[in-house]
Amino acid sequence: MRVLDKVFYYYRFRTTCVWGDPARLFIRDKTNLANTLFNTESGHITIGDNVIISHDVALITGSHDINQKGKSRKNTHPLKGNDIVIEDGVWIGARCTILGNVRIGRNSVVAAGSVVIRNVPANVVVAGVPARVVKDINE
Repeated sequence: MRVLDKVFYYYRFRTTCVWGDPARLFIRDKTNLANTLFNTESGHITIGDNVIISHDVALITGSHDINQKGKSRKNTHPLKGNDIVIEDGVWIGARCTILGNVRIGRNSVVAAGSVVIRNVPANVVVAGVPARVVKDINE
């Protein structure tokens, strides 16, 4: 593989996508992002300092009403209330999905492939679908 091809692949996989209003996305300094989807359709996303977000992570505030059908389901979604807050020092593993309205506590770890649907306390490791606490982290 040529050097130029390697550079292209490196940057291609580090891209992010914002679906919704980018003004609803707040990312503090010293945060590492890989290719991440930020859906801000139904709330704000706030990310603290020294956060690591690994490859193929989706942070999704948007939702649709399961009681609707067809075009109504497609076009009906809340405009606020599904905020996501990721506190300082959090590590989110590859291919995780974070669904709003949740807060992930300081220094916690979300294991690869997990789906977060409720708040995560500080200083824990969560894993699974849905994510649950599997370990406490001593500071």
